[in-house]
Amino acid sequence: MTKPKLSPSEIGQGSTPQTNDDRDSTINDRFRKDTKLRQDFASWLMRLIPLYLLGIGSVLLLAGVKCIPVMLSDKVLIALLCTTTANVLGLAAIALRGLFK
Repeated sequence: MTKPKLSPSEIGQGSTPQTNDDRDSTINDRFRKDTKLRQDFASWLMRLIPLYLLGIGSVLLLAGVKCIPVMLSDKVLIALLCTTTANVLGLAAIALRGLFK
């Protein structure tokens, strides 16, 4: 009696070769977990971005009405706006690319 030939992915698993149904089940399980992780990540980002924008908006508003004890120069405010815009667009792009890949 000959042993069944193992594929490279089955070598070193220490078990009997998987059937097609086992492989499909494993792939489906990995796909479900990956999808859940992507959805959790997108949900987390969609909560983070508004909080981040609210924080930056408050700093800008307080700087505009001179309520902050430290005066922020125009260059600092411009840098704050530019980096905020880049961060928000970048985070959204990462989330969308991951979800619709």
